[in-house]
Amino acid sequence: MAVYQFTADQIYYGEVVQNIWYVGTDAVLPSQLQALVDGFKNAYTLAGIPATCVTAWSMIGMGVRVVDTPDFPTLQYSFTGGAIGGTGAGDGLPTQTALLVSLRSQTTKPNRGRKYFAGLQEGRTTNGLFDAATLGVYNDLIQHLQIQLNVAHPGSGLLIARYDQALRQVVATNGVETWAAQASPATQRGRRIRI
Repeated sequence: MAVYQFTADQIYYGEVVQNIWYVGTDAVLPSQLQALVDGFKNAYTLAGIPATCVTAWSMIGMGVRVVDTPDFPTLQYSFTGGAIGGTGAGDGLPTQTALLVSLRSQTTKPNRGRKYFAGLQEGRTTNGLFDAATLGVYNDLIQHLQIQLNVAHPGSGLLIARYDQALRQVVATNGVETWAAQASPATQRGRRIRI
């Protein structure tokens, strides 16, 4: 089984936002990878992500590449049926503010991961915390991703990965077993411009 990096390409108030997902799969054909890309779109839609985001947010496609072997190129995929966009009314949270979902694996390292989600409506917070309904949507997203990736290509699933900069490849992985959306808004920060 190969380890793939799926980079969710999003636009929020004209800025590029990316979420990096690692997936274990034996998919190799372009049609199989397209099915996995569409599995991400299906999961976001089924969980209700567009309703939590303002209209200035959209997810336009995904970059896909093998990462357990160095130097593979990234292939760009569009979603079948086009991009998905936010449908929520009102103002969006500041661009550096995100909802954080913690990922866990009940084993040796790598056993923790984080995903930051941009584009949420200001109205999704009460007294500075994300409301229970919003937390439920993002917890459901991870569940839907696990299901939809397996439907798209049986045996596929989300991974937590450790990337070795010197080797330019993923050197260890574990499956995502538990997750929790965090009520406190998180600050999107990183070593790169992208999230």
